[in-house]
Amino acid sequence: MTVTPYERSVWVTIIHVGLEVRQELVVTVLGRFGAVKAAKMCSYAQAPGVLNGHRQVRIDLKQDIPSFLFIAGHKAHVRYPRQPRTCFRCGETGHEAKGCPNKKCGRCLRLGHDSTACPNEVVCSLCGKEGHVFRACPSSYVSRTKVGPQPRARTEKVSTSFPHQLVQFRPQSAAGIARSGALSDGESVVIDSPEALSDSDSGESVISEPKRATGTSWYDEMGEPSLKKVGFK
Repeated sequence: MTVTPYERSVWVTIIHVGLEVRQELVVTVLGRFGAVKAAKMCSYAQAPGVLNGHRQVRIDLKQDIPSFLFIAGHKAHVRYPRQPRTCFRCGETGHEAKGCPNKKCGRCLRLGHDSTACPNEVVCSLCGKEGHVFRACPSSYVSRTKVGPQPRARTEKVSTSFPHQLVQFRPQSAAGIARSGALSDGESVVIDSPEALSDSDSGESVISEPKRATGTSWYDEMGEPSLKKVGFK
């Protein structure tokens, strides 16, 4: 699958992910498609303190993301600007699930055969690597509870503020921090300003939270019909 030509970095919205699913799992799954720069949990525009189950991830894409992904047992919808639509069943473009001609293996996640006739190594549905299943994945919650808490890598910058701040996965340069007005305690960088920031001189991306127009909902921003428009209060 090739990448549709668009901006290098995009905000990807993941819809219908349970609130019990840790943000690290979402980042791990999306990291298969590019370098994740920031992530956040979304809330309702009319009730900012209430999470709505959507996640947003800023990512430098290296390949297109299918319209649907399995994340911790949830079949989540994935949306971003100029995303090619893919089949709900096989993940390919050019047709819908009701007319899908392909078989997809649940063991190796490849097309052309089913799991009963699979000649390949098992592939993890979480990290995309061969040799283990989801529950045995080093990134899964089950595996982490067995081995105990692990120290966080110094290059992974996580904001513990909840739910509106971003999760930063790359340290900023001094010039980038100065321009954004962000405060750093040496471990985490929280960007409270909604203004978009340009890339730093070092080539690292400096990401801020996108603006939201007052009174608009996620559905309005993504071009979907809002609940108010279809008759719901």
